[in-house]
Amino acid sequence: MDLHDLAAELNTDIGSAAAGLADDAPGAPRFTIPANRFHVHKAKAELRASRRGIKSLIRPENAEAITEHLPAPDDHMHCILRGDFVLCDIIPAIIARHGPLLDVHIATLGLSTANALTLADLKRRGLIASLTIICSLYFRQVDRATTFREVAAALNGVARLVIVRSHAKVI
Repeated sequence: MDLHDLAAELNTDIGSAAAGLADDAPGAPRFTIPANRFHVHKAKAELRASRRGIKSLIRPENAEAITEHLPAPDDHMHCILRGDFVLCDIIPAIIARHGPLLDVHIATLGLSTANALTLADLKRRGLIASLTIICSLYFRQVDRATTFREVAAALNGVARLVIVRSHAKVI
């Protein structure tokens, strides 16, 4: 068998491809022409601009509103948050309102270096007695050379860092 026998004829002419659709000619594979790149780039630019606008609304002080509604000891609470603060910001807000924490357990997809440094600082200052952070295997695999390495270094000797297959967000 010759390689040419295995190759399919690819019709790249738009006019004949459209005509082929009309009479449903079998045999020639069809493909879609990519969208106009100008529109794709314009849409991406608009998305980036809107994200910058949203990011300006993300403020640590917004986490303080949650601390009013914390559960009693031995109780728990589930929240659907608005996204106007970084989830890690709730921990310093809780400490400010209620004092040092005995055990902090966090499960998350991943975390920023800034969040890791904040948590490490709280632990070193004695505001958190015990700190366990569960990150996803995905975070370690994707950011192994950059953010994950920085996070692991910041938490080294300060927190127990556990890597699992999980995408939970729980504090």
